[in-house]
Amino acid sequence: MKKAVLLLAFGGPPSMEEVEPFIKNVTEGHSIPETRIKMVLEQYRLIGGASPLNAITFAEAKSLEENLKKQNHPLKVYVGLRHSKPSIQDALLKMDQDGVEAAVGIVMAPHRSEASWNRYIHQVSNPLVTTQIKFCDPWHDHPLLIEAITARIEEAIKIDPQIKENFWLFSAHSIPVEMDKKSDYSGQIKRTVELVAGHFSKKNWEIVYQSRSGQPQDPWLTPDIGERIKELAATGVESVTAIPIGFIADHVEILYDLDIKAKTAAEEATVDFFRVKTVGMHPKFIELLTDLVTRIPGFQPE
Repeated sequence: MKKAVLLLAFGGPPSMEEVEPFIKNVTEGHSIPETRIKMVLEQYRLIGGASPLNAITFAEAKSLEENLKKQNHPLKVYVGLRHSKPSIQDALLKMDQDGVEAAVGIVMAPHRSEASWNRYIHQVSNPLVTTQIKFCDPWHDHPLLIEAITARIEEAIKIDPQIKENFWLFSAHSIPVEMDKKSDYSGQIKRTVELVAGHFSKKNWEIVYQSRSGQPQDPWLTPDIGERIKELAATGVESVTAIPIGFIADHVEILYDLDIKAKTAAEEATVDFFRVKTVGMHPKFIELLTDLVTRIPGFQPE
C-alpha cells in the first residue's frame, strides 16, 4: 500500500498582487466593506507585501520528509492550503494521481475548534478521491510541542535575560465564544500554557487573544492583547513578552497583529515589548510532526 503525509494549513498571499484575491477567497460568501479590504491590504503592505506562511509550511514538509527518511520511513509529504495554491483539493487530486492509498493528515494548528480543525476536515471530504486520510490525535499538550515552545523562549532569554522577569502574555487567535463552548478551544490553550509556564516556574503570566474579526456585537474570546497591555501598564507593569502559543508559524497575525499593532499599543502605554519566535522550523517541532505520523497505526517505520 502506497502511503504519504498531508499537511493542511490556512495559506497566505505570496505577493502583494495576490493579497486582494486572497482576501476575497477567505471572505467568500460574506459582504466585506471596501474599507475593510483596504485596511487588510495596508496591513500586508506594512509587513512587506506577502505572507511567509506558505514557504514555511513547504519547508516544514521538506524537513518532515527528510526526517521520516532518516527513520527508514520514506513517505512523501504533500501540502494543501485552504486559501492558497496548492489548495487542499489540489493536494488530494495529486495524491490520488500518484497512487497514494492512505495518508496521515495533520492540520497545522495545535488547538482544535470549528475554524482551526473542522473546516479542514470538511474540505478533505472528496468522494472523487480514493486516498484514505487518517488524522492524527490532538497535540496541544504533546511533550515535543512544549519542548519546541520552551526552546524558543529560552532563545529569547539568551538574547535578553530580562525577558525571564517580564510579564508574559501567551497569545492565541480569538474565536467566537459559542464556537469555543463546542470545542473547549480555550481549555486546550490553557493546558498548553500551563505546561510551558510550569517549565519555567513562571507565575506572572496571562492568556490573551488577538486577531478578532466578525460582527462587533458578537462575543469573542477576550482579553485582547492590546487592551490588556494598556490595563497592565496602569497597574505598574513596565515590560511584557508576547508568546504566540496558538500559532506555529509567522504570518500576518504575527507580523502585523503582534509585531506592529500590539507593539504600538505597548509603546503608547510606555511598556517595553518583546515577541518570542513561533516554533516554525525548530527541530523539536519537526520531531513532533514525525511522531504524529509514526503513531498512526500502519505508519510505523519498518
